[in-house]
Amino acid sequence: MIHRLAPMMNQMMGVELIYAIIIIAISLMIYFLTKEVYKLSAHKGIKYFREAFLFFALAFFFRFIVNTLFMTRRVHHFFDLAPRIFGMLAGLLFMYASLIAIFYLLYAIIWKHFKNKIWVFHIIALLIAVLTIITRNPFLILLIQLVVLVIMILLSLLKHKGHFHILYLLLFIFGILNIIGILIPGFMIALQLAIYLTSIILFFLILYKVIKIMMKHG
Repeated sequence: MIHRLAPMMNQMMGVELIYAIIIIAISLMIYFLTKEVYKLSAHKGIKYFREAFLFFALAFFFRFIVNTLFMTRRVHHFFDLAPRIFGMLAGLLFMYASLIAIFYLLYAIIWKHFKNKIWVFHIIALLIAVLTIITRNPFLILLIQLVVLVIMILLSLLKHKGHFHILYLLLFIFGILNIIGILIPGFMIALQLAIYLTSIILFFLILYKVIKIMMKHG
């Protein structure tokens, strides 16, 4: 059975790598492309918005590590050779980075009402990630992410118009798709691939919208 699964797992590892590289590359492009706009405007909302993509890049880097360790463990019994603590640490960093990225998107909207309080969100994200590891209940952090995404899009509807509203709508859909992607069973490869492809398209659209906004305000 393991020998039958091995080619499939190797293919999925390749897909995970490609997916992670694309999302990380686009995230870093958005982070660096918006540097000059932030320098010129010194707008805190732009600062937190762009830093969210730095954490997206980190999240998908650690996500790839976690998924690779998981698939390698199933096929080659990886954890017989490597300490479990490494997988737990990668998982912790993935959950922390993915949650704080969404928090940064939310904070980019509400920062005027909670000035210099981003450190509170870092503590909350870390505590939730640790609690998820301790309880071994991924639904906890997924539920928190869902709640934050809903709050984010509702506030965006109230405060943003035009390009920024579309940006947050695309990010909301991207976040929901990633939650679904984590929840679906591993054997539903076709659905997983469809989610990956849609997510990549969404991120390219986000990059396009960011470039368009920069050209307008540049």
